[in-house]
Amino acid sequence: MELAATAPTVKTSGADGSYRTQPEPEDPCRRSSPPPVVALPPAAAPSTRRMGRTARGVTGRPSPMAQTRRVARTGSRRRGAQVLLAVAVGGALGTAVRYEVVLALPATTASFPWAIFAVNVAGAFILGVTMTLVLEGFPPTRYVRPFIGIGFCGGLTTFSTWMVDVTALGDAGHAGTAALDLATTLLVGLASLILGVWTARALIRERSRS
Repeated sequence: MELAATAPTVKTSGADGSYRTQPEPEDPCRRSSPPPVVALPPAAAPSTRRMGRTARGVTGRPSPMAQTRRVARTGSRRRGAQVLLAVAVGGALGTAVRYEVVLALPATTASFPWAIFAVNVAGAFILGVTMTLVLEGFPPTRYVRPFIGIGFCGGLTTFSTWMVDVTALGDAGHAGTAALDLATTLLVGLASLILGVWTARALIRERSRS
């Protein structure tokens, strides 16, 4: 059985000498206020990432898989920089050779541009030999093709100067020389490329026999 809580009372005497019971007046100072509610911050979740990437957990150290991927990315950047350096060095050498050939064989707007014809044909032959040897004759390499194929041959040969020479010859009224330059550079360059491939394959066969 539950007893109801009763408010505190006091006895007072009336005018006729009797005693009465009255509820005790409430003291404002005795009022109890509820304790303040303090909002606590939510518990921090453990710092983890998706599986396969860095999972730090309690120790704060990257996972072995993340370390492996980081090393692989660093090695890939280093190899890319080395390949880019090979292309740059090869391009500088090829451009220097072309510049010397142009100085040795100067051309006018009325003459056949032998210098540009020579570097384009030579570049096609070198490209055919190099690519065939790299792809069919020697073990895979990382820097031969960027150095010779892209860098040196790219700097030695020139498509833009060839077209400028053809246009200049045509504008100067030498249409026949312009057509001859256009046709011979294209056909002889293609033949030079095929000759380079055959030469490289002949070298590979001789090497395999010995």
